[in-house]
Amino acid sequence: MTATENANNAAVKWACRMARFLGGFVFIAGLTAFLGWALNVQRLADWNGDGITIQPNNTVLMMLAGIAVMLIAWGRQRAGAIIGVVAGAIGFATFSQYLHGVDLGIDQLLLFGRDWGAKGTVVHGRMGPPASFSWTLLLCGFLLLLGSGRERRFVPAFAFTVLLIAMVSFVGYMMGADSLYALPRLTVIAWQTSVMFIAVAVGLLAALNDLRPISFVVEDSVTGMLLRRLILPLVVIPLSLGAFRVAGQQAGFYDTAMGTALLIIVLIGVFLLVMFIIAANASQFEAGKLEAEKAVQAAAAELAELNIDLEDRVKARTEALSDANIALSEEMHGRIAAEKERIAVLGRMLTAQEDERRRIAAELHDQLGQHMTAIRLRLNALNAEAGKADGDRLSESIRKIIDIAVELDMDLDGITASLRPRSLDTLGLSDALAQYVAKWQQQSGILAEFHANGYREGTLGPDGETALFRITQEALNNCAKHSVAGLVNVLLGCRDTSVTLVIEDDGKGFDPEKMLIGDGLGLTSMRERCEMAGGEFAVESERDNGTTILITIPVTKNKQAAKTEA
Repeated sequence: MTATENANNAAVKWACRMARFLGGFVFIAGLTAFLGWALNVQRLADWNGDGITIQPNNTVLMMLAGIAVMLIAWGRQRAGAIIGVVAGAIGFATFSQYLHGVDLGIDQLLLFGRDWGAKGTVVHGRMGPPASFSWTLLLCGFLLLLGSGRERRFVPAFAFTVLLIAMVSFVGYMMGADSLYALPRLTVIAWQTSVMFIAVAVGLLAALNDLRPISFVVEDSVTGMLLRRLILPLVVIPLSLGAFRVAGQQAGFYDTAMGTALLIIVLIGVFLLVMFIIAANASQFEAGKLEAEKAVQAAAAELAELNIDLEDRVKARTEALSDANIALSEEMHGRIAAEKERIAVLGRMLTAQEDERRRIAAELHDQLGQHMTAIRLRLNALNAEAGKADGDRLSESIRKIIDIAVELDMDLDGITASLRPRSLDTLGLSDALAQYVAKWQQQSGILAEFHANGYREGTLGPDGETALFRITQEALNNCAKHSVAGLVNVLLGCRDTSVTLVIEDDGKGFDPEKMLIGDGLGLTSMRERCEMAGGEFAVESERDNGTTILITIPVTKNKQAAKTEA
């Protein structure tokens, strides 16, 4: 907030405080006069002691008006305007009785049977024409406040008119000019009534300080400063000097001409003095304003320099962060490339390993397997001839050799299957897994079931099928060694975009995070095989709640890989 805004707000707050004070004064004054009627204390309703009292209806209207001014000053304009309209409507009803010569019967309601206060009144208990006409003007002003448009700008005009009417009677009391306040059908008004009307009008103007001309008084400018300095002297000095002039003449110090001359001389001198004082204040105000503007300009320049320095720092920091980001990005790309290269190397190693296994399995089956079969057949033939020759001992030895040859042949089939199951190349992935699961069940003694859903042979390339088969082998071997399971399910499924392999058991389970840190249970090997095939590997396991291994390999990626290798 600038110094200008602070000064302007200070003037507005001062005006609102004055409005609330004047509203409170009017309410208390009206209440005091009303109590004078209620308690039969005439002096409370006749401040001047001249027999002209404020009428009881008028005391109630003054209390309502005081409340209305305070509400408007507190920002509750609509509520204040409604209360003001009520007061103004009663005053207008009184004024209409003068206009139309009727009696509505509202003047004697609050007299409490008092016979005093009739001096200067047309009807006992009825406020005079100036007061009722002033309430009619205030009614118009409060009605305009109920609107939200441009009609509010006319409210100060009604308040100023009420102020001028009240000032006529007020000056009459100050100067002893009875004609200004005591003519029954024209100017009769009580001293306290004129004071309260002045307070209501000034309070309403101060509360509506956003409207002209009062907005000129509260604005932060030379004009506003001069008006704030001049308003009080312009009102107080003429009234005070006029009262002194009348008092001096009544005391016999001078006659009318001499008193008037002295009044004019003193007024000229006082106003010249006030003018020079105001001019000095205006000069100081302008000098202070210039200094404030210079200070603001200096602060703005300093702020601009600070902004430039801050922008330079931000720019340098941004460049540093950008360089760091580039370096980090390059490092990340390097790590990603290294990881891709590692996976590619592992893939080539596994491919070479599978090829070597396939070659060794083929050689074992084709060469060593044929030789073992030939030896077994020849031993069988030799055993038959030995039996004919009745060589029991020789026949028994040959049978033992045949058993050894059969066992060697079976071991050779097992080694060949572990190196590279021929069913994977001849029957396909689904049948190869079915045969392997069935054989594993016989060897491990654990109930195992295999289900294939929607998988067609050749959906995955050779690398993908080999990866799924080897992962199944590793998972089932781990299950047989560690799970203590009673049932294992192997599920092979296929969707439009991926092939899914699920291996689950009801064993004792384990903590996957701890196992994946090292090579525990072969999980790392299974995960790497899955990643090299372009798939995703997940393990779910809890203590005593079994283990589930889930492998998902995209179809499109593996088809493209297969085409590339082909």
